[in-house]
Amino acid sequence: MSYIRPKVFLSQAQFTANHSIGINANPATTFSHLQELDFHHARITSWLFSLRKIQVPSALTAEGLAGTGFHLLENIPNHSLTLGLIGQFWKKEGNLQKFNPDNFDINHTAGFAKATWTFQLLELPSKKTLLTLQTRVQCMDENSLERFRKYWWLVKWISNFTRRELLLTLKQTIEKKN
Repeated sequence: MSYIRPKVFLSQAQFTANHSIGINANPATTFSHLQELDFHHARITSWLFSLRKIQVPSALTAEGLAGTGFHLLENIPNHSLTLGLIGQFWKKEGNLQKFNPDNFDINHTAGFAKATWTFQLLELPSKKTLLTLQTRVQCMDENSLERFRKYWWLVKWISNFTRRELLLTLKQTIEKKN
């Protein structure tokens, strides 16, 4: 399988985080399960979403993301999947915005931040997959940057934990079925 580079959203991101996990399955199998990932199986992540009154995604598809605030920005089968979100993440309920995914790059509303989650799959020897989840956050003005910086200082560790939990949940689901 050749490597296809996903589009880089939020190239001016002020905050980034990367988490990876090896999965004992090929990229096609991993990608198929990734699209079906039900956040409810990641118990702590699901609980944290519900605390903030954010609807928990039932799958990483247009249907599964409907009403959650997340939007599918790019889907390169068996290679990568990118989700986008616009909100005021430092507020209790996040003030998540509805938006047209085609306009994600040009939406620069002051007082808000944009975030992406990009899942990238890399084929490893022996039909294994390295799955990486990159999070990027770009604040739209100085005020939102200052607010997000304080928020991130408080929640960075739990935010990183939730992404690791999602990756581990996916790995366990796939490896149990294979």
